[in-house]
Amino acid sequence: MSVVKSGRLSLSNPLVPVVLLAALVAGFLVAQRDEKSVTQPQILGLLWPNPKPLTQFELNSTNAHPFNLETLKDHWTLLFFGYTSCPDVCPTTLATLSGVMQRLRAESKADRLQVVFVSVDPQRDTLDQIARYIGYFDPSFIGATASPERLQQLTIQLGVLHERHTPDETGGYLVDHTASVLLVDPSGHLVGIFSAPLQAEDIAQRLQAMRRFLEEQSGRS
Repeated sequence: MSVVKSGRLSLSNPLVPVVLLAALVAGFLVAQRDEKSVTQPQILGLLWPNPKPLTQFELNSTNAHPFNLETLKDHWTLLFFGYTSCPDVCPTTLATLSGVMQRLRAESKADRLQVVFVSVDPQRDTLDQIARYIGYFDPSFIGATASPERLQQLTIQLGVLHERHTPDETGGYLVDHTASVLLVDPSGHLVGIFSAPLQAEDIAQRLQAMRRFLEEQSGRS
């Protein structure tokens, strides 16, 4: 049995090297176990172990409160960027996100989850128009937009691209934009990307897998 002096092992005891070696081996095995337990999970689209923290931004929103970092706190947020005049991708994606919410609600797993549609066409999309548009898909959806300068406070951070085409003879135009859906965690970190093809069941399953894994990691820290 080792002898403890002033809180330290006595190196004069012949058993000390054996004890130290055993401690080192045990520590190595624990470290290996911990490393394995946080190995990158096979979840397509998960941004881990280095999720991107968002910095302050502020957009106008359809719920009478600014959409900013505070809005993200304590929520899991699915973000999609588009515009209400979009002929195909936007309505299809919003319908898919509505399906995601329906599936998770049916399983009582939609707690603290919010969907935010950000218009990158502030020249045409007023908040009232955005509210009517997203209301067709799900009354819980939040809409947001702002001036191009304020939009960039958020889009640049997320790597979201958008570009307006030259208007035609009627003044109408299309807007190219990133079609992926982004997941932001309750601490304001970009943690996941869902890219095309988008299917409600697939997104719901991967979202829940991401959330379980990240909440487990958060509980360890």
